[in-house]
Amino acid sequence: MKVRSRCGHLSKHYPTTVTGFENPNGQRNDGPLGLPGNDHNQVLYRMTCTKCDKVYAANGADIHERKCPKCQVGKPRSNGWRP
Repeated sequence: MKVRSRCGHLSKHYPTTVTGFENPNGQRNDGPLGLPGNDHNQVLYRMTCTKCDKVYAANGADIHERKCPKCQVGKPRSNGWRP
């Protein structure tokens, strides 16, 4: 399920923390991990790159701009979580 606007931009109707949200970089939110993030008042979310299938974690506030740590030179996983 992709939950981004038809033109590929973030949609106010689908917050980035909703499971299934896909950002313009092809990074899909697979849901919360129930673990604290590495930034103030953040929670970690399981992310999957739709281009190379890399699974990693990201703070909720970063989902809209995340890039894959494997194929897009994004930040490494957050807070030491491993799939």
